[in-house]
Amino acid sequence: MADPPVSGLPPLGGSMIRRRHGGGSAPAVPDRLVALLRRARAIEIQASGPDRLPALQRTRYLIAGVRSAGYPDALIAEHLDITVDSVRTRGGSDGWIAAEDFAALAEVTLDTIGQWAADGLLLTAATDGAGRRYYAASELIRALAGLADAPATDPTGASSAPSTGG
Repeated sequence: MADPPVSGLPPLGGSMIRRRHGGGSAPAVPDRLVALLRRARAIEIQASGPDRLPALQRTRYLIAGVRSAGYPDALIAEHLDITVDSVRTRGGSDGWIAAEDFAALAEVTLDTIGQWAADGLLLTAATDGAGRRYYAASELIRALAGLADAPATDPTGASSAPSTGG
């Protein structure tokens, strides 16, 4: 997951995060998203040299994605053991995340991400010169959040969910 920053991909729309939930009780951050953010943060903390910048960017984009899905800054900060100001500063803009990187961090398969795209959950995609597929972090987060109550995949990539036969 130590790729250089992606260049040549178009910028994602704007740096302002649209909040989906206003007022009322704050939605709890699903365990899958908490685990994803914690994995990204741990990699960021351990990264050094040329691996550091991509790790920082990935965490920043994931925080922005969780914020854009409507989860409160205070809860994100609490789960990452960082300040609310840090969440606001770091989570200000959406960005591209390689499908392989997200799959590893979220513990889903590339087939799952491909299915999200086929189902219309991932509308923004790009590829780099090497053929790697990138998606908007906010869309990946929303797709993963939709799986919050679904069974996780096992290490072999097989879903533990029963087949609906289709």
